Amino acid sequence: MSEPKDTLTTFQLLVVTFAILMASLLFVLDYSISSVILPYVVGDLGARVEQGTYIVTTFSVGNAFAIPLMFFLLNYFGKKRLFVLSLLIFPFTSVVCGLTDSFEVLLFFRFLLGVISGPILPLALFILMDLYPEKYHQKVFGIWASTMISAPMLGPIIGGFFATVFTWRIAFLIMIPIGLLCGLILWIVLSMEKERKIVPFDTFGFILLGTMSICIQFIMDKGQQWDWYRSPLVLFLTAIFLLALALFIVWSRYSEAPILNFSLLKRKTFSLSIVLVLLTYSSFFATVVIIPIWLETYMGYDAFKSGLANAPVGVLPFLIAPFLGYFFSWFSSKKLLFFSMVVFAAISYWTTNFYIDIDLYHIQLSRLILGLGFAFYLAPLMTLSLEEINESERSSALIFFHFCRVTAGALGTSCFTTIWTRRGYFHRQFLTEFVTPLNPYTGQFLEAAKKVPFGVTSPPAELNSSLQNQAVILALLDVFWAIMWCYIIAASSILLWWLWDRIERWSKGGQDPINLAPSKPF
Repeated sequence: MSEPKDTLTTFQLLVVTFAILMASLLFVLDYSISSVILPYVVGDLGARVEQGTYIVTTFSVGNAFAIPLMFFLLNYFGKKRLFVLSLLIFPFTSVVCGLTDSFEVLLFFRFLLGVISGPILPLALFILMDLYPEKYHQKVFGIWASTMISAPMLGPIIGGFFATVFTWRIAFLIMIPIGLLCGLILWIVLSMEKERKIVPFDTFGFILLGTMSICIQFIMDKGQQWDWYRSPLVLFLTAIFLLALALFIVWSRYSEAPILNFSLLKRKTFSLSIVLVLLTYSSFFATVVIIPIWLETYMGYDAFKSGLANAPVGVLPFLIAPFLGYFFSWFSSKKLLFFSMVVFAAISYWTTNFYIDIDLYHIQLSRLILGLGFAFYLAPLMTLSLEEINESERSSALIFFHFCRVTAGALGTSCFTTIWTRRGYFHRQFLTEFVTPLNPYTGQFLEAAKKVPFGVTSPPAELNSSLQNQAVILALLDVFWAIMWCYIIAASSILLWWLWDRIERWSKGGQDPINLAPSKPF
């Protein structure tokens, strides 16, 4: 497909670059803003606390639907036209999310919003690379990465401010003028593609993939409410998922243009990147959602204060992103990822020592150090996924990788939220066993509660609230313990890959694997 070459003045190039960077920021802000305002949304629309995560997971599932379609749409519309169309349609979907009074309608349009906005992030980088000469690509990528990584720092503060001072609805409504302005600027300044190319599209494979995604997301989101395998509906959805999965694997094996090319998993570095993204992105994304819910629902934080607690996670990545190219010249992507996994695991272990009266400073400090790991996470992971991929297979590899990434984020959030809920019930039952008339501390607590000045609840209600808060924090520590082991397994996978690679080359060359200098650095 031939594309018109844009001849832009310096001013036009700066304006277009700013519009593209703002569009990228708009997409990533949606995640970080949504996580902070969840308790306000569910409270206003009459949903349960655990249902708040659906607002994030439905958006992620929508992204997962859009990614396999992107290669077909990219050839049919062209990069610039598809990017502009996504930006112009995005605000109209967002306005429904901001104005609706129905939680079910909000979830449906969040799913549509995810589908529409799916192409925005990868296309933004593609267009920037087309606009600038190759010698500037490293700087362009650094600036683009800095813009995206600033979202975890800005989003919680912006969303928390609007939800606390005004209303959570403004967090969705502010997307409208930004999206329209960026889309109109690009439509006017850039030359849109004229030719269209229709490439083969695996419709049956896409239907199977969609069926699998919907079934597994429903199972993970609603299984806790439906009592898992005791529910006929859960068993039915599980059977549909397994049947669709089996058909999808067989169909993809013999399809000429499969939606997900499983033959790419024969490349060791690509397989390693998929394992890492499933283990780590699910864990990282779950913490982004769970921590604000914990702070606002059980710790008494408002949305703005919760935003301040989570904002430090973006500080170090924002400062380091422009210099990522220099780190890549010094260290391999696997070394950077291993360092990232170690930081993630260490912070997760530190978080398992949180307690019910922990102060804001220690929460912010944990998020700040977590950002150090995140700074060396996403870019090295994407680089690792493409190390052994040919140019002709790059599009298929990117689609596979990003589909796994967004799916892992949605499923990880649902999985760890379920663990948090169930472990909360377990700890609540365990702690309640000690609240008996025979326990002297029970009477002491009730007597002390009567003497609290300006007490607004009865002593038994105060005891019940204390038990609930203790159970919730113990369950949260269990979640971070499980997350810590996910990061440890991810770090071990990198070491095993390195060891496997050395043994494999030793078996071919007949040299000592310990003294053999690797052809590819760890």
